[in-house]
Amino acid sequence: MAVEEIELTHVATQAGFARLVGTSRQAINNHVVKKVLTDGDTYAEWLIIYCERQREEAAGRGGDQQSTLTAVRIEETQENIFDKRQKRLTASGELMDRETVHNWIVESASSIQGFVMGAGETITESITEKYKIELEAEDVAAPLRIALGHIANNGSELAQRLCGVGELPSTDAANANGGME
Repeated sequence: MAVEEIELTHVATQAGFARLVGTSRQAINNHVVKKVLTDGDTYAEWLIIYCERQREEAAGRGGDQQSTLTAVRIEETQENIFDKRQKRLTASGELMDRETVHNWIVESASSIQGFVMGAGETITESITEKYKIELEAEDVAAPLRIALGHIANNGSELAQRLCGVGELPSTDAANANGGME
């Protein structure tokens, strides 16, 4: 059957359609297997679908991998933008990495503990000198250690929220003497 003899209203065959559009029967079979062209449709229906598919592929919108490729390119672009933004903010000091934040929290906790326990010693000495009474250091230090324990728990929670790390190690907590273990 020559191209001139193909009636567009007849049910399409793969071989006839291949002759009509000037391609191989295998190429048309691939479209049928991929459900682009449906068996039982007419030559006119296949021709419309086939031409539209060719236009989409030529415009860069079609093809089996085009949507995946586009999604990958968008994701890669977004990652590049995020990476550049993160480097810029880190360089300007507006953004700190997790390790820096974690170390700052640990160092701050140690400093706070030192200041508070030092204040406790100063309070004990001041009361003893001013009122001439013997005051046990533990009377002041014990409540301060309890308060420091609460501060340590809050610091651990803060570190976990900010840095995504677990609780601060137990070595960062105050011992019975108010020192760091």
